[in-house]
Amino acid sequence: MKPIQIICAVAFAWGILSVPAYAASMCTATLISSTTSSTTSIENCINGEKYRWKNSSGTYVTVETCLDCSDGYTLSEDVSYSHCTNKFTRGFCRKKCTATALDDVDMPEGCAGQQPQEYQFGDAKYINCFDCANGYKTYTTTISSSQCTNTATQYSCVVDPDAECLTDDDCVGKFVTEPDENGYVEVSTFGWCGGGQCTYEDSKPTCIKG
Repeated sequence: MKPIQIICAVAFAWGILSVPAYAASMCTATLISSTTSSTTSIENCINGEKYRWKNSSGTYVTVETCLDCSDGYTLSEDVSYSHCTNKFTRGFCRKKCTATALDDVDMPEGCAGQQPQEYQFGDAKYINCFDCANGYKTYTTTISSSQCTNTATQYSCVVDPDAECLTDDDCVGKFVTEPDENGYVEVSTFGWCGGGQCTYEDSKPTCIKG
């Protein structure tokens, strides 16, 4: 054997010049077995099937698909695998979802304090704001998803129709008492706005015109 042949033979033996274990090609599905609610890994699945998803090189994965769901909602998705040029269509069921925090977002109108965040809930996204500015109040919305059996709660801020103020300036120069027998009222000379309501630090009696 020539020296170059010996070197190549050793290189292949060590895996230096070896080709990948598989190459992506069209895959086909072969039914392996049926599954029940006690044997499937798919949440809320009553019965389904287990397949061998194999390409022409013999590389395969075992995948499950659901046929019937306990909540009556059977969904489907196309799943990609690196050894296949086509996709496997998998049936699955709605499940109990958890809201996952994504990124911080800009302050929506009326939001204050803690930085609001965007959340992912199933196939739905929403923004939560837990602290509201003066003159706004917390408003809750139920978030649902076609992929989830449960719901999530969104917190946002809306204008409070019962708010007395938005800023401290709204609390200065306001009547703070009813007219007395002489027609005098107390008018604020200093105050601040907290939670949409004025708190008065100082006031003085003023005669109402007329």
